[in-house]
Amino acid sequence: MVWLAAFRRGWGTRLNEAGVDSKEIQSILRHADVSTTMAFYVLPDQKRARKGLKELEQVAKNKYGVKANHSHRSSVVRAPHS
Repeated sequence: MVWLAAFRRGWGTRLNEAGVDSKEIQSILRHADVSTTMAFYVLPDQKRARKGLKELEQVAKNKYGVKANHSHRSSVVRAPHS
């Protein structure tokens, strides 16, 4: 039965990458709780995560004047010095 769980995880991940809503994925995989679906059957989409961080960075820059510090491996947003 291990292969079945791996298949379902792959299917859940591909649905997520295609933009299918988490509640719809939950329904397709027939889970009682969406937290089960997201915790065990959907792997993070790194491309969407990076895109979301870039969009957040633009909002922070445009609306609040906050600049990102890219000297670290991960994007860290810092407020300007007053």
